[in-house]
Amino acid sequence: MSGKENMLLQSLDDVLQRAEESLGITPSPAKLHTDPKTYFGRKLRESAQQGMQPYATAPPANFRRSFAASPTSSSDSEAESEARSQDARVNWEAALASKDKALAQLEEALAAERKAAEQTRITAAAALSQADAKRSSASATDAALAEARREADQLRRQACISHLAWRNARIAEARQAAAAAASGSADQAARTEHHMAMMQAQVRDLQASLAQQTASAQQHLGRAEAAQAANSALQNEIMLLQARLSEQNEALQRTRHQENMSAPGPADWTQRRDTPAENHVTGVMPSAKTLAAVEGDKGLERQFTRLQERLVSRDASARKYKEAVKVLKSRVLEAIKVAKINQEDCERLRGQLAESEQAQQAIQESLGSTRSQLATAQRQAADAEQSRAIGLQERDEAQRRAQALQLRAEKAEKYALKVHRLLEALRSHMEAAQKQEAAAQQQASPHEQSITSLKAQLSEAAQAAAAASTHAHSIQERLAIKEGQCEQLQAALSEERRQCSQARQQASELEANLKGLWEEAGTLKSKLAEAVAVQGRAREEAGKELAAAKIAWELRRRDELQDLQVQVDRTLRAQEAAEARLAELEKCEASRTSQSAAGSEAHSAPAAACRMQKLKEVLDMRERCIAHLQDKLRHQQAHHAQIETGLRAQLEKRVKALEDADKRFGELESLMRRLSARSGIL
Repeated sequence: MSGKENMLLQSLDDVLQRAEESLGITPSPAKLHTDPKTYFGRKLRESAQQGMQPYATAPPANFRRSFAASPTSSSDSEAESEARSQDARVNWEAALASKDKALAQLEEALAAERKAAEQTRITAAAALSQADAKRSSASATDAALAEARREADQLRRQACISHLAWRNARIAEARQAAAAAASGSADQAARTEHHMAMMQAQVRDLQASLAQQTASAQQHLGRAEAAQAANSALQNEIMLLQARLSEQNEALQRTRHQENMSAPGPADWTQRRDTPAENHVTGVMPSAKTLAAVEGDKGLERQFTRLQERLVSRDASARKYKEAVKVLKSRVLEAIKVAKINQEDCERLRGQLAESEQAQQAIQESLGSTRSQLATAQRQAADAEQSRAIGLQERDEAQRRAQALQLRAEKAEKYALKVHRLLEALRSHMEAAQKQEAAAQQQASPHEQSITSLKAQLSEAAQAAAAASTHAHSIQERLAIKEGQCEQLQAALSEERRQCSQARQQASELEANLKGLWEEAGTLKSKLAEAVAVQGRAREEAGKELAAAKIAWELRRRDELQDLQVQVDRTLRAQEAAEARLAELEKCEASRTSQSAAGSEAHSAPAAACRMQKLKEVLDMRERCIAHLQDKLRHQQAHHAQIETGLRAQLEKRVKALEDADKRFGELESLMRRLSARSGIL
């Protein structure tokens, strides 16, 4: 054989050996004559050690002549050569059968591998078509989402425009109504137009007027208390005067009794009749002391009547003051009730603002969670894209490996055909050798003289057989190497199958992940739509509540201003009447004090001091009460100012929250646009 055929046989042996090892085929009988553990291998080894080499090729050309020339050839050598030839033939046939079987199995494995590769290619094409369909559906969904967003923006703009138009119409109607109501007064029209700007000034004026009313009410209360104290002092004086009058009456009765006991005779009757101060009861003319006492009694009676009249007038004025104080107290209580109602409304508005802030916070939290979910989905989409690219690379690599295996299988088929042809040639040579051996045996009997030459030729044939056995041994080694190569190819084929199955699993996982990502994107879109709807409803409700609160606040403030203005007018009128009445009472008191100072200086000085002390105590009490009321009023003003600042801060915070929500919604929309654009690119 040539060197090229030896190389081909060696490569084919390697391929066949690898194929047998990968397919789990038992060792071929061709290995039996080379394996030292078998009987034939041991015999072959012994014969090689003894210098006897089997041959499987045809004997040399001078074999017949040498066989005829050597009549003393031994039958043992012939039997041994025949046995060796038979064993070689059996071994070659078994080797050929095993190789054919290995080639058939290798062809089946290659066909299965081609089928699996084709199935993988079909699956990958289907996955690519599904991905293209999903990409087209995603682009259509993104277009529909963009159209829906555009329609939502247009509807939002239309709603804002209609709301602004409605608000402008309401403002125009309010201005027209204010102009119609205050057509005769430019100041009222200006106040109506600038009502919201003048509201705080009116509230401050109202608070000042309320403070003035409270102070005037406290003054009236103090004056009423002073008048009541003066009335009590007058009653005490009247009681003292009554006691003095009773004492004077008793003294007068005693004096009259004494005068009746010492009456003059009948001679003086004419003179007694001429006197104007005659006693008609006793007929006795009173004395100067008696006349003075009678005149004093009459003066006391007149003073008593005047004091009673003054007491009655004081009682009437005190009742009027008490009624005025009751009216003022009721009005103050009404004002306190109105303030409480306003405070409750403020608390309610504060609660509504807190609820709206909670709703805004919930919307912000949902937007944050949606944003995080979108980021997660984006990362998952990037991971899926990367894994998909890796899967495509692995699929391409598997296709390339399958093509390489196919090429190697084709080369192995070519090598197998060449080996088959070589084996056929060897078989033909063996048949020719057998025929020559048979012919030599037939010619052995008439040619015994050529035994010596035959022995020489046998030795040469033994040498040729040894060379042929070494060549067969090398061929068997090459076959073992080829079998190892076939096993390696089978292992590589199984590895390629495993990689193809992994690629299919990764493709299925990628499809499942892509499906989950699309479902998650749908849920995120629905959540985004719900968040947009909730934000719109929250805005509408907040605007309605704010407008209703402003209108209610304005109406309540207007009613309170009107009521407080009426109360201020009434209080001022009552104050003027009370001051006039108090001036009259002070004048009467001064005249009474000047009249009673002459008769009872010693008695009236302690009473006047006592009255002054009581008046000072009453004044101090009034001042403390006024200070307490002023403190309460200041606290109330501070509380109202705090409520007002709190409402303003809450309104500003709510406006900022709405602006922040708008900003975040814009960011979310831009993020969704980028995500949809990226999915469209994918």
